[in-house]
Amino acid sequence: MSHRFQDRGGATPKYVKMLKQDPCVFCGGIGGTIEHIVPRHSLPVVSVEAEGQSRDHWTNLAASCHGCNKRKGTKSLLVYMLKRNKHV
Repeated sequence: MSHRFQDRGGATPKYVKMLKQDPCVFCGGIGGTIEHIVPRHSLPVVSVEAEGQSRDHWTNLAASCHGCNKRKGTKSLLVYMLKRNKHV
């Protein structure tokens, strides 16, 4: 498991392990991977002033299957969902 979830006030390894057992938030299939709701490149490494906005904060993580995680890539959640539903 990546150490990035242990640093900078991010989600605990226990939470990440539990989250990986949840179904994929996009398709409902078997999860297994962690998706950043807001892409990591869009957020600072750490934000003391707005703790809930750090890259690996638990509020920015969701379970995802490998396929959906790969398709979403670095798109924002809104852009991915619109494209997936063919509204863009």
